[in-house]
Amino acid sequence: MSLDNNTIIREIEDYVANFGGNFPDWYVGIASNPKNRLFQDHNVNVENDSWIHKLARSLNDVRAIEDHFHNVRHADGAGRGGDNTTVYIYAYRKTKNTRE
Repeated sequence: MSLDNNTIIREIEDYVANFGGNFPDWYVGIASNPKNRLFQDHNVNVENDSWIHKLARSLNDVRAIEDHFHNVRHADGAGRGGDNTTVYIYAYRKTKNTRE
């Protein structure tokens, strides 16, 4: 189920606060397949690393959420990727094993 922007922002902010609350230590991105991006492309360990993903309503919404985390919270990330199938936002805590 897709969520509104404020709910997604609050849920990710709460998650980061619970699992290491410094946003520059986190990478935030958008994807059409967040599990593939997290576990294959970024090499996030599904069991041992801290990660989260949420379904937004649209590409415009997911980009606005991503902009919030990059510009307001100063999380790491490339920004402005995606296409019309990109409706997921994801975040993971960077470790020596993850790839940005």
